[in-house]
Amino acid sequence: MIGDIIFGVFLVVFPYLILRSTLKYSFLDKIGAVVLCFISGLFLSFIGLISENGAIIQETIMNLSVLIALPLLLFGRDVKQFKNLAGKTILSLFLGLLSLVIILVIAKLIWQNKIDDFSKLSGLLVGLYTGGTPNLAALQVALEVDPATYLIVNTYDLFFGAIYLLFMMTFGKVLFRFILPKFKKSLDNKEFEEIEYNERAKDPFSFKNLKTTTKSLFLSLFIATFSAVISFLITGKLSMLLLILVLTSLSLFAGTRKSVKKLDKSFDLGMYFILVFSIALASMVRTEMFYNLNQYIFFFVGFTVLGTFFLHAIFSSIFRIDRDTTFVTSTALICSPPFVPMIANSLNNKEIILPGISVGLIGYAIGNYLGVTIFWIFENIL
Repeated sequence: MIGDIIFGVFLVVFPYLILRSTLKYSFLDKIGAVVLCFISGLFLSFIGLISENGAIIQETIMNLSVLIALPLLLFGRDVKQFKNLAGKTILSLFLGLLSLVIILVIAKLIWQNKIDDFSKLSGLLVGLYTGGTPNLAALQVALEVDPATYLIVNTYDLFFGAIYLLFMMTFGKVLFRFILPKFKKSLDNKEFEEIEYNERAKDPFSFKNLKTTTKSLFLSLFIATFSAVISFLITGKLSMLLLILVLTSLSLFAGTRKSVKKLDKSFDLGMYFILVFSIALASMVRTEMFYNLNQYIFFFVGFTVLGTFFLHAIFSSIFRIDRDTTFVTSTALICSPPFVPMIANSLNNKEIILPGISVGLIGYAIGNYLGVTIFWIFENIL
């Protein structure tokens, strides 16, 4: 029991030590706090010291950190920026969905005779890589997928999702800088650089920022709690789709208030909770997933994740969609909205947070419909 409590405290406190290290050492800052947290989480998972209760702690911390982080990241975000990006963001969304469908058709030609219930698994992956885990869970019930198969898909997705995110935040963002167009900022360069300098990751817990940080945290907790209550009152359960819709709307509305705009350290605090989310998520990867490996499903999931991204990037190159929009749209679809700030921070571009979350919310809304549709087409037509 005491060991589990210490583990939970470690997941919350260690990201702060990483943040402080990146502020002190330039070579660590170049790697990035998010990447370092991810690597640390993977190390924790592979040394095999996490207990069964630790898994509950990991999931609890991961979910809570996201709910606290999103309002903090959205306070003060300018909705007008999304209007400027709407056209190419919507096009990128469409290209991402098209890429997923094409990759699944190719996968059907390769594995349909080697994987039982291939059509059902395809429907699951469409929901998962359009919306997220809530869609995956809903489609498991709708398509009557065997629970054991559902857990296998979920586990392999976690593994390839970690690879995908690490690639996006490291080698990928450098490589695609030379392949895709540059993101055009909505502000003139001088003004943008000044804002970036003022908002670059700082210590939100320093004494001089403590008053602002405390106000931001309490406001975020209030919005997250209120959103959860609304979800329970309307659906009778914690609906992630409804919760994020309410939370996003309330956060954006709160951000229009002058008193909230003065909470200038809210973004830094939000990014701290994204660091907590990152280490908790990465620490959930288990070496047990490689025992009794179902190689066909394993490669099917990996081919879907990585193939969808690279095909999406090819389409983006053809239609001249910039790197940042492509990355954040792909992340919102493949990993869901909570991962958008992580990628936006890695790209040092806060303008794409709101469009990215919006894409993810659309994915939540249509994921179940698309999953059932693809299942029916694969089962009855193709």
